[in-house]
Amino acid sequence: MKQQELTKEEKATINGGGDSFSSGTGLTIGTDSLLALNHTWSSGDKRSSHTLEVGKGINIDLGGNADRAEGN
Repeated sequence: MKQQELTKEEKATINGGGDSFSSGTGLTIGTDSLLALNHTWSSGDKRSSHTLEVGKGINIDLGGNADRAEGN
């Protein structure tokens, strides 16, 4: 069976109405969460974005006190 090239209209329908496609993945380490993995995807007018965060909302107290005073 011979394969046939899609028409421009068929490609636009499959790709969400446009000719553009993009995808990206990012890795973030910061103060809001220990580790975040972000993935975005778009094709035509369709878009998707997902974030996976590890360690969100963790507060670390090292027990230090800078205002310590010695008593008499």
